[in-house]
Amino acid sequence: MMMMRRKTTTKAGMQMNLLIIGIMSWIKRSKKRRTKPMMMMMMMMMMMMMMMMMMMMMMMMMMMMMMMMMMMMMMMMMMMIMMMLMVMIMLIHSESVGKNSQIKEMSFCRVFLVQI
Repeated sequence: MMMMRRKTTTKAGMQMNLLIIGIMSWIKRSKKRRTKPMMMMMMMMMMMMMMMMMMMMMMMMMMMMMMMMMMMMMMMMMMMIMMMLMVMIMLIHSESVGKNSQIKEMSFCRVFLVQI
């Protein structure tokens, strides 16, 4: 997925550069001749470019959203693991203190259930 996105972006970048070069050459030419029609064309081109950029951004955002969802899932998993670790630490601490053994066993059972 990442590779595909990178390829598309590079291609788009190349096209953008070409367009910019074309516009620059048009400006140079337009200085010699009538300027106004060329300016109109320029404006149109700029608008088109902006639209293209917006579309690209939207696509990127969609991709990013997908990635974000994946990341969120990963984060959730990490959080769960962290919680498990915390519980384990708490259990060890309680053992060191040495209170009722029954409570410890119950908590251990609960941890295992969570794991499953």
